[in-house]
Amino acid sequence: MKTRPQTRWTQALAIKFVVYLIGFFGLIALVPTFREILRFLLFAAGIVVAGGVGVFLGLMLIGGLNAPRR
Repeated sequence: MKTRPQTRWTQALAIKFVVYLIGFFGLIALVPTFREILRFLLFAAGIVVAGGVGVFLGLMLIGGLNAPRR
């Protein structure tokens, strides 16, 4: 079982992270009230958690499908 290097994937992830960070601060600058900022933070945290769980389950599923049958 050979593993391919994931440098391009990590680079894309870093670029995406920077873009999201800039957009995040832009949204904070646009949102006037503190309550809406809190609501947006909770919303973003929920998206991040759901995305992380989805990626984790997807990787587990792919790993399970690619695992050699015994």
